[in-house]
Amino acid sequence: MLSASSQRIRRRLRTLSTHARYQLGLSTLPVGSVRVSSQFRHPIDVARRDSLIARYRELFPDSVRAELNEAGRLLNHRFHLLGHAMDHGDVIAWSRDPRSGRDWSRAFSPQIPYRGPGRLGDIKLPWELNKHQYFFTLGKASWLTHNPIFAREIVRQIDRWIVDNPCHSGIHWISALESGTRALSWMLAYPFFAEVCDDQFRERLLQSLAQHLLFVEQNLSIDRFANTHLAGEAAVLVVGGLFTDCRHSRRWLTRGLQHLNEQMTCQVRADGAHAEQSIAYHRFFLDQCHLVDAMLTVNGASLPAGTLKIMERMTAFLMDMLFPDGTAPAFGDGDDARGIWCRADCPRDYRSLLALGAVRFARGDFKAAAAGPAEELLWLHGEPGIEQFLALPAAAPLHNSIAYPEAGYYVLRGGWRASDPMLVFDCGPLGHGPGGHGHADALSFQLYAQGYSFLIDSGTYSYNLDYACRDAFRSTRAHNTVVVDGLDQSVMQDRMSWKHRARAQCGRWLTTPAWDFVDACHNGYERLPDPVTHRRAVCFVKPDTWLIWDHLQAGQPHLLEWVFHLRPDCGLAADGSGEADFALLSPDGARLRVWMLLNDVEVEPEIRTGEESGACFSPAYGVKEPARVLLVRCDLTGEQHLLTCFSSSKSMGRTDLQRLRKELRQQLQIDR
Repeated sequence: MLSASSQRIRRRLRTLSTHARYQLGLSTLPVGSVRVSSQFRHPIDVARRDSLIARYRELFPDSVRAELNEAGRLLNHRFHLLGHAMDHGDVIAWSRDPRSGRDWSRAFSPQIPYRGPGRLGDIKLPWELNKHQYFFTLGKASWLTHNPIFAREIVRQIDRWIVDNPCHSGIHWISALESGTRALSWMLAYPFFAEVCDDQFRERLLQSLAQHLLFVEQNLSIDRFANTHLAGEAAVLVVGGLFTDCRHSRRWLTRGLQHLNEQMTCQVRADGAHAEQSIAYHRFFLDQCHLVDAMLTVNGASLPAGTLKIMERMTAFLMDMLFPDGTAPAFGDGDDARGIWCRADCPRDYRSLLALGAVRFARGDFKAAAAGPAEELLWLHGEPGIEQFLALPAAAPLHNSIAYPEAGYYVLRGGWRASDPMLVFDCGPLGHGPGGHGHADALSFQLYAQGYSFLIDSGTYSYNLDYACRDAFRSTRAHNTVVVDGLDQSVMQDRMSWKHRARAQCGRWLTTPAWDFVDACHNGYERLPDPVTHRRAVCFVKPDTWLIWDHLQAGQPHLLEWVFHLRPDCGLAADGSGEADFALLSPDGARLRVWMLLNDVEVEPEIRTGEESGACFSPAYGVKEPARVLLVRCDLTGEQHLLTCFSSSKSMGRTDLQRLRKELRQQLQIDR
């Protein structure tokens, strides 16, 4: 295989040749004869259609109703993707920007400015529609209702898309990952619409599908710091190589497997965490692995044992990082991306990968954490997959709290029940390569207690809608940590890279039946003319109390700001007992009591609301809403320390706090 630099040179030369052919009106991606491989076996067995649907109705009745409702909207070309409603009426405008109502250029694809000041809008919005991942919902509706109108809609949309988007014309031939995801959607949904295809359409479909796969191969995201894009593109080549029968198929399969296996060792840390420092992108990468594994298995092949071992570690990491309600801490970026898209609500789901892992690795702890079978099991492994899951004995994980030192995540967990508390602390690297999906969040934490996430990460919002918002959501102020002089710990270079990175490191980690303790620091503010050091220790006094101790030191005056982000629906109230400074309230009435001691003196934080105050929450890509932050401000002169205590105990009082403060100081080896 050529080196990455040689492949980039070859790609530039190919672009020049492609442009010349484009201007002459010649085919830019000739592929020759293409058929569906007679050897290919799809995980969805059409011969067992009635049995699959009966099992689906039995196990997932709520999903049946939700998917049929969604299919009705899709049939009328009403979409809701990445936080934006897209109502297209009779004819889908594939290149329409939903915010401005304008259409993107249909010029030669590599020459369209889709980033920077010349962009029309957020390219991800039309790209998301054109992934066609919603075809799976339309396909299920066709089988559920025995009504071919839904399957015919898939065929009509593919046919119209091919006509409207010739190769290398417009925005849908820019990204290899986006083009590959579209091809994957066609192949995954194929059993649902195959019976309504005529020979002429099937030929057009396969020609376009092969062009997509060739485009992906020619534009792989190969770089020194290849990321999840390359894993997704590799998965598409594997599936395409199995699905098609043409002169390129064997090469696609071989190349896809080679890249995927290589990236398992390049992108995944030894502890099982993906190097992007994003739980959402960890999920996306793991999606590709489970998808390829399922496709190979049904076609009589398998991933190498080493790759499967890494998959198992990745699944274990995901299990440990999820809050007891199945949601994930929002460290780093997230954009709803999924490699396995079997239902409309899959961007909110993380547990389906645990269910897949339970069956693949015969892990009872994965099954217990999955909280039931997932429909992905049915569609990727058939009824045997469901039966294996149900027969597997569930077993609670043998540990509660756990450290992932390479990733820098420390999980302080009270148990595995939905009501058990969990705090996740981040003192890891900023991110992979240029750190494109990392945030300036060193020593931040997120806290879940009594079934509710009280202290949260602000989220991502968007990469392209508003660059100022992009920077705000990945800034230090958007996270539960300390801001010095209004500056970020790490210095941004552009929207997807950094020119100076804070380095965080853990000094000590202990876990016992009675308490957990992690002590860390970062050097982000040591770059200042007068360096500032920040050390943070977190102590979980089991079962219901957390101490956050911050120590900052410098030679000259500085402004310090402690920021604590609350969910938008989190309330604040005076503590009824009079023992705590105040309490945080969940919508269901759960209470988290709070004390703050600045240099051993109780202090009352400011409460700020709204985006202008830095209090904004993005629960999903493209969505933002005003929230609340607790803010403590003071001048740093020499050294300052703040002790913050959160407790859901009704009996916790000031006397207990003083005792815990003394014990914490002993642990930290602080005399005064």
